Amino acid sequence: MPIPVRDKIDETREALSQALNDPGFSDIEERLRRVLVNGQASSDVLRSVLSIRNGASRSLAIASALGPELTPELESGALVQRYLLLQTALGTVGQIDQLTVHPSVKRLICGEFQFFCRPAARHSNLFSLDSYSFWAFCKMVLLKRFPAGQYHWELSAFPRSFFFKLHPRSMPRVAYFIATQMKGFAPCIEPHMPARSVLLIEKESDKAWYRMARSVAADSSIRGLVAFSWLQSPDTYKVSPHLSFINKPFVESGAVITTMGAADENSGFLTGSEQRRKLYESGEFKPTQGVVLWSREQMIRWANAHPELEDG
Repeated sequence: MPIPVRDKIDETREALSQALNDPGFSDIEERLRRVLVNGQASSDVLRSVLSIRNGASRSLAIASALGPELTPELESGALVQRYLLLQTALGTVGQIDQLTVHPSVKRLICGEFQFFCRPAARHSNLFSLDSYSFWAFCKMVLLKRFPAGQYHWELSAFPRSFFFKLHPRSMPRVAYFIATQMKGFAPCIEPHMPARSVLLIEKESDKAWYRMARSVAADSSIRGLVAFSWLQSPDTYKVSPHLSFINKPFVESGAVITTMGAADENSGFLTGSEQRRKLYESGEFKPTQGVVLWSREQMIRWANAHPELEDG
């Protein structure tokens, strides 16, 4: 049986406290105390850069906030970044049990917090200021990003501006679905790939969707799931059919699956498959941005039909 959530939270709080007592942090703590003013905390530093998507700009913003005294450590290692994450996590770990998410997600949040305590040396690049992973870690310790295993999610919406980017034939169906099934554009959950790389496995994919569905069931305000990625595009599965399991729950549930123009070359479709790269370079693969709308009722029905995915 999985460890009880409260026990996991207590274990995590102890691990965070022990990690912060590491002698390597003593100098960082003292210097941060000097540069943080007006009652600022580590969480304020991380929160101030969440809106900055560009890595270089984010790096500059944090370095400017902490000043030249800490810039060398920010650029050369992960000590300052880890200290900020650990301090913030210690402040939010007590809130995990009150989150309206599935218990397995609460345990996974604790697992991510514990990763910050003793990361392997090979993971130091994940804490680079301009990296996607560090940006995602900041969201995680502020409880704005939630791990579900193979995928993570954040609260989001279906942007109205996206409607006019949809394939014209799908516009009526999407509009009808939002009006009658989602019953609004927000709030929704939006899946993302995890900050730490994973191997895409069908069973783990299903379990992640299951945890999201159970979390949506726990929060009556959530209208469903929206996804925008080349991984959700039917055009991807024409050249990489082995990935089609990603959309399987949506297909089974009758969710809306369509496309929204060409996928950006930096979105990741060139990674992980030499065949996909060759087909793209030859012009045989024209990647598109997939769009999924999965209503809360569909999510809950699908989860109810798959009790075998519950953590045992």
